[in-house]
Amino acid sequence: AVIFADFGYGLITGGLVDQVMPTLRQTVPIITADVSGKQATLLRFKGVDLLCPTEREVRETLQDFSTGLGAVVSNLLQRTRAKNAIVTMGKQGLVTFRWPDGSPEGSNYRLQSRYLPAMSAHSVDPLGCGDALLAIASLALAAGAGIEAAAYLGSLAAGIQVRQLGNIPVNADELMQTIHERLSILAAA
Repeated sequence: AVIFADFGYGLITGGLVDQVMPTLRQTVPIITADVSGKQATLLRFKGVDLLCPTEREVRETLQDFSTGLGAVVSNLLQRTRAKNAIVTMGKQGLVTFRWPDGSPEGSNYRLQSRYLPAMSAHSVDPLGCGDALLAIASLALAAGAGIEAAAYLGSLAAGIQVRQLGNIPVNADELMQTIHERLSILAAA
């Protein structure tokens, strides 16, 4: 997998993305992207498998602050030809979006969405939550997971991240422990 994380510092330009995407698309099964900052734009990432922005980033990119979220994300995915999106909404959780046939090109289907509540009731510091979500969701997609499973695992990682102060990487042991805790809760229900 290749993960683009554009923080708007000028390293990832439209020309760079246009130049490397054809080669990446031929050799890398999963390409994902996210942006942060006023100088970055989601529209730069054409044909990726996953965009992982906040609701605010989607709305600012398209300058659309009044249309329903589904319609705004549909517009984004059509303009970028991206296959999926996970749109985060802070404490309200996230929504996954995907085309039923895998592509917006000539799709006769409506964009499908699924809501997932936040995985942590206790928040210490949101710094790094989006990065943890994107990293784990990207790895899950690369391992063959669907977008909903990838979003769930990514959300668990973000739930770990939000409980610690600072942007400290979530490790595999922490993620596995959280998965086992969730499975125990489900088994007891």
